[in-house]
Amino acid sequence: MSEKVQKFKEEREKLNDLIFSYDNLNIKRFFSLDNAVYRDGALDAKTKELLGLVASLVLKCDDCILRKIAILIISGKVGATEIRAEENKDLWNNLTENMNFKKTSRHGEEWHRKMMDVIYEYFKLQNYKIVFEPILNYGRADLGVYSKLNKTLYIEVDTVSLFKLWYNFSTMKNATFLIILSENKVIEFNT
Repeated sequence: MSEKVQKFKEEREKLNDLIFSYDNLNIKRFFSLDNAVYRDGALDAKTKELLGLVASLVLKCDDCILRKIAILIISGKVGATEIRAEENKDLWNNLTENMNFKKTSRHGEEWHRKMMDVIYEYFKLQNYKIVFEPILNYGRADLGVYSKLNKTLYIEVDTVSLFKLWYNFSTMKNATFLIILSENKVIEFNT
């Protein structure tokens, strides 16, 4: 478990302990209700969780979906690692510099396309099979990187739907997702 996740868990426990230290009946009832809602009953817990997710989507509650992703990480079902390049370098063997990438304005269509080209070239040079827009359990990734020896790598450049992330993390086993934040920073998720 990463240091950030461990700190988050510790902080959450500390704040929960603080809340419960007030010995307030209404707070206890609220936490009890929250736990009871997701127990098996007329509907099983998984169905209730999906209904809650639908409500989150309808209400456009990104925090609700982020919470579900955080639970996957904290529970150990998904590993998360932030990867940063050394200062003044990129993560792609300086291909961004070789391809005149630095002159491109970040986070527009041109940046997205050029970043995909850099990543494609990076994995091609290592003899990986690369597919544009491979189909996931929900939606498509920007790139799929395949090897006989390693698990499949799905790459999302820049923005991605939180629901799409959560759903694919929950349903795709033994996969790696790279979320490309910039030329020198990515987050790797392992299911």
